Amino acid sequence: MSQTILGIPVTVDFRSTPCSWHEKPDKRCTVWANGKHIHPMKLWERDGDWLEGKNFDAWKVRDYFLASESDAEILNFLNKTGHFSKRLNVKGAWSYDSFRMWHTAFRGLLQRHPSGWGAWASKQFEHEPMIIKALQVYSQIPVDFRWTKTQHYAFFKATDTLGAILATIYIDKLRGAKHGFCARPDCRKDFEFISKHKRKYCSPSCAHLETVRRLRERQKSRKQEKRRV
Repeated sequence: MSQTILGIPVTVDFRSTPCSWHEKPDKRCTVWANGKHIHPMKLWERDGDWLEGKNFDAWKVRDYFLASESDAEILNFLNKTGHFSKRLNVKGAWSYDSFRMWHTAFRGLLQRHPSGWGAWASKQFEHEPMIIKALQVYSQIPVDFRWTKTQHYAFFKATDTLGAILATIYIDKLRGAKHGFCARPDCRKDFEFISKHKRKYCSPSCAHLETVRRLRERQKSRKQEKRRV
């Protein structure tokens, strides 16, 4: 018989596995760019077992990853957090575009009910089997229970960055959280709806900045219309 248990702290136990990431031309394929054939850059992992792993707040890792959009930001993120996935067996096959697809995947998962994840992923990533496979592989994440005299905790055990981020999404869905993404184009940070009040922005500062931008755009348009007259 299933039970509903409330008030149990649940978190993600994530200690990174160190590795260094570097760019390297992919000799296995070429693309046409700037009037010539070139080898696209791939991201390769080099084990760093001599380094000590670090404990990370998995929710902060998720925010950090979603905020990393440029090539330099993505590479910096990877070098700080270690192995992205040790369970997909795709070492040396990463591209910057593949990480940007994970941006789309995580945002989609956060905004959809879990019952529709499979159908959505199959349609959205029809030609990206790695993402569909990840949802299957990481559907089972070990849970560890720890006890003290006054409290008890449940820990999702994550052994790599991908597992840690997916675990935060699973936990948010278990507690019924609903997410949106900031409407400010140069922010797009995710935020949680904590009331029925509709929100478009992650913070008052983003909302204010967009208001100022719209005001300046209207003022600019009026000036241009006056010049035409």
